[in-house]
Amino acid sequence: MLIKKYEQDEKTWNDFKKIYETSFDPTILDPIEVYKEASATGETDIYLIYDDNENTAGYFTIDPHETSVILNLIHIEPEQRGKKYGSLLIKYIKDNILKNRALIAEVDDDVMKFYTNINFKKIEIPYFIPNMDNEDELIPYNIIQYNKKGKELSKKQLKKIFNDLFLISYDITKDDKLYTENMKNLSKLKEKKVKHQMK
Repeated sequence: MLIKKYEQDEKTWNDFKKIYETSFDPTILDPIEVYKEASATGETDIYLIYDDNENTAGYFTIDPHETSVILNLIHIEPEQRGKKYGSLLIKYIKDNILKNRALIAEVDDDVMKFYTNINFKKIEIPYFIPNMDNEDELIPYNIIQYNKKGKELSKKQLKKIFNDLFLISYDITKDDKLYTENMKNLSKLKEKKVKHQMK
């Protein structure tokens, strides 16, 4: 397996473009140009995954911040699944990208088992993401965290991470309903519930 970061080169972009628009339900995907612009500004990093025969096996995208790395999308091509690429790319992120930052992801119930099997832990608060079809509606979701050193993330650390996520990655303001609801729920979190021990 080879993981290659998109560095504004044509080949890697074409490999990404080839599989991006069929990787998820197109109604929930951002236009691909959004990722090209975000990559150029350093807001988002795109990584391509290749198999041993240099075929494109999948991709993942992250938003790197000062105290956290937000894992946005993971996609493995259907014919490449079952080869442990998902677990290997998480290991790559932990070993090469985190640098003592927390790794955060927003996931639905269908993939929770995958993440808990590789040492992620759900942050036990009611959590919401925006409904792209109705800006006044919030959708219940899960937010999970993995910490490289296995240390407990304090509310202060989580507040900083949430600020990165909502104010930078989502590009909303502090008076937005998405921000206020999630920060309110974070304030009620019992800190011992985010403790996560590395295996």
